Amino acid sequence: MRHELVGYVLGALDDAEKQQVEDYLSKDGDLDADLQLLRKSVEPLGCDNQHIDPPSGLAQRTCEYIEQQRLDVAKRHSRRHETSDSFETEFDATGGHRWTLVDIAVAAGIVIVLGMLVLPAVNHSRLNAQIAVCQNKLREIGTALNDYGKNRHGTLPEIPQSGRLAVAGIYAPKLLEAGLVSDPELFVCDSNQGRCQKQAERIPPNWGNLVTLAESNGDALDKVLSSMGGSYGYNLGYVSDGKYHTVSLGRRSRPHYALMADSPCPNRGYIQSSNHAGNGQNVLFEDLHVGYLSSCQTPDCRDNFYRNDEDAIAAGTHEDDAVVGCSTASPLSSK
Repeated sequence: MRHELVGYVLGALDDAEKQQVEDYLSKDGDLDADLQLLRKSVEPLGCDNQHIDPPSGLAQRTCEYIEQQRLDVAKRHSRRHETSDSFETEFDATGGHRWTLVDIAVAAGIVIVLGMLVLPAVNHSRLNAQIAVCQNKLREIGTALNDYGKNRHGTLPEIPQSGRLAVAGIYAPKLLEAGLVSDPELFVCDSNQGRCQKQAERIPPNWGNLVTLAESNGDALDKVLSSMGGSYGYNLGYVSDGKYHTVSLGRRSRPHYALMADSPCPNRGYIQSSNHAGNGQNVLFEDLHVGYLSSCQTPDCRDNFYRNDEDAIAAGTHEDDAVVGCSTASPLSSK
């Protein structure tokens, strides 16, 4: 059972195996003590947020090296006991192998090494799963945006140019009010974990009712506005010839032009999202495909989609200048 503790600590067991370990832990105090020691031993691994695939065969070579060291130490240990005529048998009366200090040290080394190899892989797998879930949500929102524009000459939900609701997050209530999204949780990325916004309680009553939103005031309105767009930022449109324009679908379908993305985080200077552990952003592009970028720049034209060409969080300065703002961002004023 002690071998299963490694998988239990690293979160690598299925539900049945996890339950089995927990049953043993509830009955065996020594096993629980081993679990606490193991958790303490692998704590340093949690500081590693990199996701690097280990060289091929590293685990096998590491185990072989540790086994060879164990055998060498055991031989030296055996020779010392033979010389002093005090050698003790390695087998007890039942014929089972007895754990020596050398065995314990080697086992601890193997646990730590395997943890260093397995934990990043487990974290990487979880991160990929979270990214995939949020990508699917963005695709669904993209479909809703496309349906919204079909009867509006391709025009997406407009952000008012002035007033209390002149913020990027207004896209979500408009999709809800149009009946194109039925569940507000579609706008929530579970990997956010409350770093910038606490979106679990963030879906206020009548979220999709624009009249109710407009009648809100003070702290109530601030709370609604900060959560209204969910975990995602929305395109702030652009200004051309002194006139503000909302982005339209169907005319150009640019594969590099960002319509939406994981919302930029105020704690990160509005230049990066805190979703997905801050490692990157999911982006919904104008041709409605979704991609994951480790930076806030599109690969083809190097456009920073969290800032306009004047480095402001405001509407783009021209038609190809995409700017994705958080829920409270206003297209005609910068932070």
